[in-house]
Amino acid sequence: MQEGHVGSVSLACTAAVASSILPKMLRQFRAHYPRWRFVIHDILPQDLVDTVLNGSADFGIGTVASHPDLDSVRLSSDVVSLVVPAQSALADRKSLRWDELVGLPTIAMRKSNVVRPILDGILAAHGTDFQPLIEVSLLSTALALASEGQGYAILPAFLIPEQLRAGLSVVPLTDPIIERPLSLFSRKGRVLSPAAERFHEIVSKTFEGS
Repeated sequence: MQEGHVGSVSLACTAAVASSILPKMLRQFRAHYPRWRFVIHDILPQDLVDTVLNGSADFGIGTVASHPDLDSVRLSSDVVSLVVPAQSALADRKSLRWDELVGLPTIAMRKSNVVRPILDGILAAHGTDFQPLIEVSLLSTALALASEGQGYAILPAFLIPEQLRAGLSVVPLTDPIIERPLSLFSRKGRVLSPAAERFHEIVSKTFEGS
């Protein structure tokens, strides 16, 4: 890169992505391009698609449904799990079945979250009527409540930041196993700047083999 040339990148992602996987990728990017501007739209999951489609962001990282105006590449997938205090009797379990959650105080994302309809639909198909005790909008809220013993959080485990895992254990949920896909997506026909193309490459390489 020429020292006098400064590019910019605009990324839309959830707060969970911004606080977990994004910092390492951004560090790689800025090691080579320290002067290039980077704008992060760390927003609610339901706002991701609109932020990319209206041009506010070059691309997004998150869970999105198929959309005719988006180009999307699947990066990875994550198993929905139960997050419990480390001192809980459930903390040492290798896995838990969904039917074992009956009667337990559970914390889940609100129905407006893009992952919740996926979860509800799969469970309904298996004859399970999922009714969490507490519903929240942000992953960090669910983790804080779980840490204080207010319930067991049902979350995709991959995006739980390391700094928030202290005192918590993650137990995969099975029967059924519910996977949450993580994708890199952009508006169809959008021409990315050289800076955005470079970060796009870094994101793709980070998840190669996932």
